[in-house]
Amino acid sequence: MEVNVNATSVLDLIMELAKLKGFKPSEILDSLRDEDYLLLLNGRSVNYDMLKKTKLRSGDVVVFMPVVSGG
Repeated sequence: MEVNVNATSVLDLIMELAKLKGFKPSEILDSLRDEDYLLLLNGRSVNYDMLKKTKLRSGDVVVFMPVVSGG
């Protein structure tokens, strides 16, 4: 899904996406904190602790990806 939002940080983006899609922000944040999902910014992983500090720029690509495990 491609969206255009007025977000300055990854955390701002999560808040905007939650509102847009009808999720509680805590649902998304909990999934990232619990490492059920990875968040990639331009192909690089963003740690949960860095969500607020990681700034966005025009053209950035953010991907939410479920963690796959098994054997």
